[in-house]
Amino acid sequence: MTYSESIDALIPEAEKIANERVREIGKKWDPRKGPDGKIFRYDYFTRFFHEEMNRLASEKGLRTWIR
Repeated sequence: MTYSESIDALIPEAEKIANERVREIGKKWDPRKGPDGKIFRYDYFTRFFHEEMNRLASEKGLRTWIR
C-alpha cells in the first residue's frame, strides 16, 4: 500500500470521530474575527478532522504529530 493509500484509508475513521465531536459540542461553526479584523466562520469539523487525521497517522507511524 502506498503512503497516499495508507493516509486515505484513515479518512472514514477521522470523519466519524470529527462528526461525533461536532455533535458533542452542539454547533458546527462559530463566528470569529480574523487577523484582518473581518469575521469568518470557524469550522469545528475541519479542526477536529485534521486533528484526528494527524493523530491516526501518527499512531500508524505515517506522520510525526506533536500535540
